[in-house]
This record gives sequence, structure tokens and C-alpha cells, in this order.
Amino acid sequence: METTRTTTRIESMSAVRTANALQGLTKYNGKVMTKAEFIEALHREGYRPEQGLKPELKYDRRKFNAMTNERGQQDEYYRRCTEKTKPYYKMENDDSLYEISYSEYQHAITL
Repeated sequence: METTRTTTRIESMSAVRTANALQGLTKYNGKVMTKAEFIEALHREGYRPEQGLKPELKYDRRKFNAMTNERGQQDEYYRRCTEKTKPYYKMENDDSLYEISYSEYQHAITL
């Protein structure tokens, strides 16, 4: 009985957190709107939600050049910069894309 109450409470907290995230404001095409309205506007314009991967680290040339390659530091750094491990979410069209949060992605796939 206790686990059911705990699970229900966690689910309700998650729903509140998602609802709050979608109530944030953003500006699109000169109009201020909530993030939920922004996702809906993109959906009407033909944008579709997608999930992808991106590198965990952003390549920094100065940091790379400061490393010695004696112990393979440069090779390891380059591997970590090109290995795609971090998930991200986007609304993509043929022309452009918008990077969105997980909550916005969940809202977009329900449309």
C-alpha cells in the first residue's frame, strides 16, 4: 500500500514539474508565448520532434594543443569529443531546427 502512495506522489510531482516547464515564456515570430504554445506553433508549421545524440564534450582547440600525446591524452580527448553519448531533443524541419527540452519533447510527441 505504501509503495502505491509513493509512486502516485512521485508521478504527480513529475506532472507538476512538466506543467511548470511548459508554462515558461519564450518569444517566437515577435510574439511572447508559453513554451507549450511555441511547440504547438512549430508543429502546425510542419516541424516534427526528433531525438538525437550529441557529443558529451565540446572540442576546445587550446585545450587539445596544451595536452601531450605521450600517454594518449589527445587521442582520448578527441574520442570523447566525437563520441555521441548525450541525448538531446529537437523540432526539425527541412530548413531549420530548434533544440528543445525533454518536457517540450514529451509535449510535442503527444500532438
